Amino acid sequence: RGCNRQLLLALAERSTELRVAPECPGVKEEAWHQLVLLLKALPNLRHLDLRGVGISAQGLTELRRALPRCKSWDLRFCWRLPWQYLESWLCEARGTDRQISHSLLVTPSPDLTPLQVVLAQAYALHSGRIDVCFRFASPLNKLMTGPYERFSRLFDPPSRYSMMLGCDRFQVEEEKGPEQHFRRSFVVTFWNSSSSPRSKSQSYLWQLSRSQMEEGAPWCTDSVVPIDMDSFWDGSFLEE
Repeated sequence: RGCNRQLLLALAERSTELRVAPECPGVKEEAWHQLVLLLKALPNLRHLDLRGVGISAQGLTELRRALPRCKSWDLRFCWRLPWQYLESWLCEARGTDRQISHSLLVTPSPDLTPLQVVLAQAYALHSGRIDVCFRFASPLNKLMTGPYERFSRLFDPPSRYSMMLGCDRFQVEEEKGPEQHFRRSFVVTFWNSSSSPRSKSQSYLWQLSRSQMEEGAPWCTDSVVPIDMDSFWDGSFLEE
């Protein structure tokens, strides 16, 4: 056992890349210190992949302190990470050799899962980036709600979609139902403390699909429906 332990430690010290799984119990909020201790034992780590991990600003701060020499960080789909915090770090990293990947840089790709598409869109709205959200709309959705200038008006007050923009946080849950290879649905709830006192949160049904005719087609969003109202992202209530 002693030899095995020494071998593992030796291998760990040589590690330059690490991928943290989103389901990993070591990344729960109350156990971040365990992950930090592990990372402190990896002095040669240069790339940390946190894709899809529900990391908070405090958690990421602890990881940054533990890995001052880490040059590459993958923070795509880190849905709990406040954009204000991330934007500040991106500004600090300008002009340095540190590379930070994040959700606003993601583009439609057949490699993305439906959940990742929803996370990218929701995080874009949290960050105030309507253009990134529009990037993942399906061709039919863009035909009905576009061009972009028209689509952006969906988020003007008093629209029920306005609370998405600059929201405090959001949560994504997949709708349970019969498995469909070309369609997926999610319930996304947004919280926004700056919205009207009447409604501080709102849930939406997010519906996605991918073309059955096009091989390797990416997942795209067809519609987003406020769960307690009938209108949706088809542009029907926009002025012509």
